[in-house]
Amino acid sequence: MLRINYFVTTVRSQYTYLLQSRDLAIQINSSFDIALPLGGVISIPFIGIVLDNTSTTFVLGLLVAIATSIGILGVLLYTWTAYADICLFVVYRPFNYTAVSD
Repeated sequence: MLRINYFVTTVRSQYTYLLQSRDLAIQINSSFDIALPLGGVISIPFIGIVLDNTSTTFVLGLLVAIATSIGILGVLLYTWTAYADICLFVVYRPFNYTAVSD
């Protein structure tokens, strides 16, 4: 959870460094600011379906797979991977918090 909160607070500086462009980082951060609350609202019903209809082992495997994908996308130096990383992250965050609290 600490890593999740760290990403939220440092998304702009991380992408400024990775992409070597302050303007791209601002653009990505603006998209992230919109996607973060929307991702949570949109993904909650689907998270409930997954948690209600699958095993604990499946949920933990899915959390690990998504977290690994976020980590891989987060170090690639392409703009499209930054947006893919953000899209995956905004779905992962409420899924992780919900799965851990159950």
